[in-house]
Amino acid sequence: MILGYSLFIWSALNLVEIWAVTPDMTIAALVFIAAGLLLRLSGPHATPIIAVTFGTVLGLGYLTKAAMMPLGIVGLALTLVVAFGSVGRVKTLLLAAMGFAVVSAPLVLALSLDKGAPTFGEVGRFTYLKHVNQMPYPNFHADLQRFDGDAKNAPRRIFEEPPVYEFAEPVGGTYPMAFDPDHWTDGLRPTISIAQQFRALITNGMFYFDLFLRQQGGFLAVLALLLIVSYSSKPSVRFFSVEVALLCWGIAALGLYSLVYVTARYIAPFVILIWAAGLAMIRLPDTVFNRRLLHSGAVLLITFVWINIGTQNLEGLAGITGFAPISESGPRSGQFSDGHQGNHPEIAEGLLANGLKRGDRIGFLGYSFSAYWAKLARLKIVAEIHPE
Repeated sequence: MILGYSLFIWSALNLVEIWAVTPDMTIAALVFIAAGLLLRLSGPHATPIIAVTFGTVLGLGYLTKAAMMPLGIVGLALTLVVAFGSVGRVKTLLLAAMGFAVVSAPLVLALSLDKGAPTFGEVGRFTYLKHVNQMPYPNFHADLQRFDGDAKNAPRRIFEEPPVYEFAEPVGGTYPMAFDPDHWTDGLRPTISIAQQFRALITNGMFYFDLFLRQQGGFLAVLALLLIVSYSSKPSVRFFSVEVALLCWGIAALGLYSLVYVTARYIAPFVILIWAAGLAMIRLPDTVFNRRLLHSGAVLLITFVWINIGTQNLEGLAGITGFAPISESGPRSGQFSDGHQGNHPEIAEGLLANGLKRGDRIGFLGYSFSAYWAKLARLKIVAEIHPE
């Protein structure tokens, strides 16, 4: 129990993080709920209601984040892998698929009608363009000749020298270029390049190497040792088990993101599923030696997790204890990505005090993605000159 909650705290604080508003904490909650329901479906007390609920939760995951459409389908398929249960594999799959379809179909239909073609979302296209094809964003329009297709709604260049781009309509939001990237890049098609794809795989592979070996190498070593002892003393590999299903789901998520772009908050809950599945595969004969081995291993695993939590939060701990000053860097302290610092609440209050009104349209010289004062003042950035 201590190890499980320690892993949960580590994933929430160190992987998802809590300073930025993203859908990833919601995804983590839904993935954990779905994993729990999959566990129940593998037992003797599985019911049709649990199967429908499992599919419904996966559908809610898709409404939260488009990547959960393919990962949700993988989750549905895993109902065929878990133990037979009291409902039956095929019936469980059909009931779960029904729950998934009822929740996800309206959004898929709406997006497809709006796009004029079948789609469950365009975020994959945009992300591939940005991270694999190296499309600069938001100032992609200065480099359009490199990409396939025709950008139907690219921002309008209203001055040549210096270049000024305007994007007041038709997208709303504080900064329309960030609010709906799909609209502005509509018509551009990803280019499949072996060299670019290989570079993405290597880059994302290095991220996984850092996460699993550098940050959690000790955890991995202890877990591997316990698994080796477990299967050498009493081999019991069960390919159709809920542990294997959870492991496959986690690996599928890591594999999907490795093709395009990986960051810690995307994969946080699936990393926990991989660790949980590995721990659940440990089965040892009940002897005094094995009990001591498990207790020692558990203490080491918990220690490694909390070393990770502590080392990645040293800056915050130092600030709380007054041991050392916190460095003024990153979005949490108001650092603009183009090097300008500012107190965003004071900027917002100053603009309003000097004649601007909430709802006014403004132009901005600089990197608008980090102009948090515009959101606080309820202003809309409709034109910009890029920092360079």
